[in-house]
Amino acid sequence: MQKVKQFICMKWGSLYGPEYVNRLYAMARAHSTGPVRFVCLTDDREGIRQEVECHDCPQVDIPLPHRMRGWRKLSTYANSENLFGLTGQWLFLDLDVVVLGSLDVFFDYEPDKTFIVMHNWTQPKKGIGNTSVLPLHGRCRAIPARQPVGGA
Repeated sequence: MQKVKQFICMKWGSLYGPEYVNRLYAMARAHSTGPVRFVCLTDDREGIRQEVECHDCPQVDIPLPHRMRGWRKLSTYANSENLFGLTGQWLFLDLDVVVLGSLDVFFDYEPDKTFIVMHNWTQPKKGIGNTSVLPLHGRCRAIPARQPVGGA
């Protein structure tokens, strides 16, 4: 039996409509082999296709206006019991990601690592990660890396 590939995204506010979630789901489904579970953490479920499992956006104790920006992603670092019981291996995708090839490799890449982040290509050699695509291993949470970004 094939392992379910689990994807998670977040949609809050009015910057991205439900069509972004629906397109992202369609891309994840089209570019993954085997069964897929797709979860969206959102403040508005209207218009999101039924194949997408929706949960409320977790609250983040960060002052406004920062709370309404990308910092809300920090909620995916919560223990699974505080994140709707989501467990296992997940791939976080930003809503504005365009998928052009297989996503399967993200589920096989460095499976023993608890934290993987790509370099932010807009700020090279600064040790800054880009979390537009972020594998979350173990419980649906990332654990701080044992070595700095860019380490061998």
